[in-house]
Amino acid sequence: MTLPKVTVLMPVHNGLPYLERAVESILRQTHAEFELLVIDDASTDESGAVLSAMRDPRIRLVRHERNMDLVATLNEGLDLAQGEYVARMDQDDISLPERLEKQVAFLERHGDVGIVAAGARLIDGSDRPGAVLPLLAGHDLLRWSFCFGCPIAHAGVMMRRSLILELGAYREEAFRCEDYDLWTRAAGKTRLAMIPEVLLHLRRHASSMTRIWPEDNVRNALRVASAHIQTILGEEPPPGVLRTLWLQEVRDPADATAAANWVGRLCDAMLSDPSLAFVERRGIRLDAAARLFMLFANGISHPALWPALGRSLKMDPLVVARQAWSVTQRHFPGMAIS
Repeated sequence: MTLPKVTVLMPVHNGLPYLERAVESILRQTHAEFELLVIDDASTDESGAVLSAMRDPRIRLVRHERNMDLVATLNEGLDLAQGEYVARMDQDDISLPERLEKQVAFLERHGDVGIVAAGARLIDGSDRPGAVLPLLAGHDLLRWSFCFGCPIAHAGVMMRRSLILELGAYREEAFRCEDYDLWTRAAGKTRLAMIPEVLLHLRRHASSMTRIWPEDNVRNALRVASAHIQTILGEEPPPGVLRTLWLQEVRDPADATAAANWVGRLCDAMLSDPSLAFVERRGIRLDAAARLFMLFANGISHPALWPALGRSLKMDPLVVARQAWSVTQRHFPGMAIS
């Protein structure tokens, strides 16, 4: 029997009403050499019946009698996967038809890349389109972004299975941020990339995971970010500074001033690499300028933050205009520059 090139790994727990459309979006892929490994983690709705009714030989269905939760289910899927590449997929998202084809082609062309993400557009529960998540095509631009958050949509990645197993797969201690933790660990061993076009519709709705456990997400994410920053600067930022860096909340002017200093240090460290591509160098500089500007804007009443504005303008003289345009786009997404 010929093994599939790709295993699409889809954990499911109470996936209605979006489950069938998510599965169909994979079955309609232009890349033919895949298996869809669906692990039903003890759903209590009708997800099991919906999955059983979908008679397609590419679907491999595994059922849990008791709920094992996401990290254990993902690691089980990695063990069961038959494909050289593992593509993640969630129960409520939609993969565009060429997603797998383009990701396989990318990994085949770039042997030094272990994980390739898909560009993603947010949609709501009624399929109304929202913002496109930042399209960060380069490895070092992704490493920079990991200092402040997770810019990769988990449901849109394709990974070399052997690499992920070598890294120890997903870790329970990073629960709810297991993907963020994995990408930051992988960044020290392989190159990461993103295809800079929308290949995934990422659903955000009232029952999405990020809305149910926000505090757990933040707490674990800050630990991941702290460890990642240490790999760049050799030290971890203090907790108040880290929270300011990650959430852009100015609660204490001293923390905000220190956070601005950390942004500058991280930027200097990243830009000191002479091999950095121009587009990544520019992207890091502009993003650093935007972060310094937002720290200033959020704490404008504190004189100690005025130097952050000065450095922001030095990095990007157009930062004020760019931020004004960004706000306009968030409120009026249909607008375009003529």
